[in-house]
Amino acid sequence: MPERTVITTTARVLAALAMGIAICSAASAQAVNTLVSPDLFGEQVDVVTPGYMHWTAASGDVVDPDGDANDFGNNFGDHAGGVDNPRFTSHATAYAQGNVADEFVYAQGSDRAYWEFNVPGPGQYVFATRYWRELQDPTTAIASYQSGGQWIDLPPVSNIGHWGGFGNLGCYLIEVPPGQTTVPMRIRAGGGRVLIYRLLLAKRKETDVFLPTPAPTHPSMLFHSADVAAMRTRAQSGPPKRAYDYMLGQMSWYINSLNSGSSSWESRGSSHHVPRSIAQTAFVYVMTGDDTHYNNVIKMIDKVISWSRNADCLVDQQNGNYNVLGRGRVTSAVATAYDWLYGRMTPAERTRTRDLLAEEATRLYIYNETCVGNLESGNWDPWVGAGYAMAGIALQDEHKWPTQWIESMKRIFPLNLHNSGEDFGYFNNGFTKAIDFGMSLKTATGEDLFAPESARLTALMDYRMTLLEPQGGGYPTFGDASSGNDPLLGLVTATYQRDQMAQWYINHLSCATTSQVSGWGWNHMMPVAVVTAYDPTLGEEAPGTPRLQLGRTFADEPLLAPGLAPISVMRTGYGDSSDVQLVMRSGPFYAWHGHPCQGNFVLNAYGDHLVMDEARGGTYGSAPSDFSKTAQAHSQVLVDGKGQVDYGVPVYYDKEAGYTGPLTHSSFVDHVQAEMAVAYRKGPLGTMQHAYRDFLFVRRGGGDAYVVVVDDLQTDSQAHSHQWLLQTDFENGVVTGGANHSIVTGSADLDVITVEPPAVQTQVATHHDIWRTLTLTDPVNRARGVFLTVLYPRTKQTPSPQVVRIATGQLVGFRMGDELVLFHKGQGSWTYQAIETDARVPYMELSDPQEIKYLITAATTLKSEG
Repeated sequence: MPERTVITTTARVLAALAMGIAICSAASAQAVNTLVSPDLFGEQVDVVTPGYMHWTAASGDVVDPDGDANDFGNNFGDHAGGVDNPRFTSHATAYAQGNVADEFVYAQGSDRAYWEFNVPGPGQYVFATRYWRELQDPTTAIASYQSGGQWIDLPPVSNIGHWGGFGNLGCYLIEVPPGQTTVPMRIRAGGGRVLIYRLLLAKRKETDVFLPTPAPTHPSMLFHSADVAAMRTRAQSGPPKRAYDYMLGQMSWYINSLNSGSSSWESRGSSHHVPRSIAQTAFVYVMTGDDTHYNNVIKMIDKVISWSRNADCLVDQQNGNYNVLGRGRVTSAVATAYDWLYGRMTPAERTRTRDLLAEEATRLYIYNETCVGNLESGNWDPWVGAGYAMAGIALQDEHKWPTQWIESMKRIFPLNLHNSGEDFGYFNNGFTKAIDFGMSLKTATGEDLFAPESARLTALMDYRMTLLEPQGGGYPTFGDASSGNDPLLGLVTATYQRDQMAQWYINHLSCATTSQVSGWGWNHMMPVAVVTAYDPTLGEEAPGTPRLQLGRTFADEPLLAPGLAPISVMRTGYGDSSDVQLVMRSGPFYAWHGHPCQGNFVLNAYGDHLVMDEARGGTYGSAPSDFSKTAQAHSQVLVDGKGQVDYGVPVYYDKEAGYTGPLTHSSFVDHVQAEMAVAYRKGPLGTMQHAYRDFLFVRRGGGDAYVVVVDDLQTDSQAHSHQWLLQTDFENGVVTGGANHSIVTGSADLDVITVEPPAVQTQVATHHDIWRTLTLTDPVNRARGVFLTVLYPRTKQTPSPQVVRIATGQLVGFRMGDELVLFHKGQGSWTYQAIETDARVPYMELSDPQEIKYLITAATTLKSEG
């Protein structure tokens, strides 16, 4: 980025903060047509969304998501705009003019993106936009505007970042002469192509942004002063006590780390210690009235004020750690502390804290308003939006612009809820910040954002409840999925929808122990929310049918985000300890911050993890982390030692690495199939004719069940080696029971019986001391690899079943006690009519004759081909 004219040095900023002087008033002599600090941004005048969305009908718009025949509701009038030689993205092609994920335009080479702003009159305006570039496409953004009939070139922006927190914010001070009511603007790229998101134009701040006679009402976020006595009583038992005990337990660590000057407290990266410290220490002060905690909060806030910042860039690019996510988290925490402690603060403490909030909220607001709506930023938008929106709630009676900040986050709330990506994992931590904001807005203003989304919230809650693990803790760990986000979802559905099943979930699973509460590190408001919002008078209802089915797939659930749809769940019940549960995931794969392996699965039984699907390893970016997300780290089939697409391969760009077929459900057996040839083709294997993984979940009496996994892979007509991988917990041992029999030992044992091929070589490898892989190798190279494996979970008291392999004519299968599972390699036609049996579930028809066909039965007779 070129050298910029800076309004104030860091020292002047800090001095102004300490004296309570509004920073925005220090730049009266700023030259126009220059790059300037976002601090000059003032009254919003106009917003333009470039690209293929939200243009008016006159300029070719065919997409109107708000149904208001206009651009976004905060725009003034119509906009004429477009781009030379438009290059449509895949989403734009599929959805006529794009969707929220493609709310941008490319300016490439000499081609221009152009538009017109509407302005109410002459004066100085701040134009702001955000530039991104593609990974392999370094470029420069060159902007210009028309003033008084002349085109004026603005300073170029180079070294444009390519990743979420490191794109460049371009803020320019421009001047509109008398008589001019529109401002034509254009941007082109200086080589390569540059991505341009939303654009803002605002009147320059010419007066103090703080109201002259504020009448603040505090506290307002999550609780009011009159609620404190009830909160103190509530924190004496149940989940509120465990949440509050967690915060009390953190106090000594927070303060010791703060006072010792430890870098671990000041870490601006992924540890999130600062926002947790500030918000939770402030809440403990409210609950105790102990000035020791109050003084520590003020010390923390002053420490944040003293941090160095790049005065021009939205993102601190000097060290890359304190990116926009960190600023959103810290601003949200400082805003809640300011709100809760306002009446105790001295005038000087209030002034410097509110000035910090105003400065940070302005920058965060510009960030989101120039980039909001990117589907793959499902966590960024609400994290950042919670920063400025919760600052808006805290400053609503003191500042001129909180309404704009709050309205912005209100738009983000349903967007994130409808488009959340990866199984409530890393990319969905923003969901919890949207919930934080919704709860805070409800207590502050009475406006309920949850009511219009009640059906969707219930669907999300049922989704998570269906995934409950039998041992009563955590969830299947697909990618970066995190159970730490779910307590707030349960709390909201219980509180705002009086959902008694969600109340059971809070009491018995998500808040069952203080140690579980400690897993909520992403969201510093979660423990506070439990103390403030939990309803001890609401009854509870244990989960079970008919609301939660024993066999269910979410592929056709319209109220769930696309990234959640591929989950299928099969189980024997909803008991805390005896349930046997199979969860499998295929595709389409929507969020890239995990692994795209298709058809992987988790098997839990009798309070133990028997089969795992975890993307675990070292710190992100390290070799162990990268390897832990490769296909070889999961339960699947390798061909010639090669598996599905690796984590680093950009398979997530097309989001189609496989799919889950329909679930066939009965009281006796469930069946689901994953097709995953694409995941192999995009990896080291160049060709793949087909790759199927079928699951049979066979229920027996007394909560017993076993699982049959059939893999059928073929690349070409050449012979290949095939290895079947099974990932288990490192703490479980492995005992070889024979050529086709292995036992994974633990709290519950898992009998791994390989029936096809009839004999395998077994090898156990340990990686990173976290998970263990059981490798079953077919000793014969084959053109087509078919594995049929029985996974029989059992307790120590349950004997291992006797499995007998049978073969007659075209039928190959196995017998287990009185139950029989047969499979047939489709070669031509073969129908149920050719079989005589008294099976309970006699046949599962599959459409493609090349797919494996099943006969599943608890039969006493079976005849086929004589």
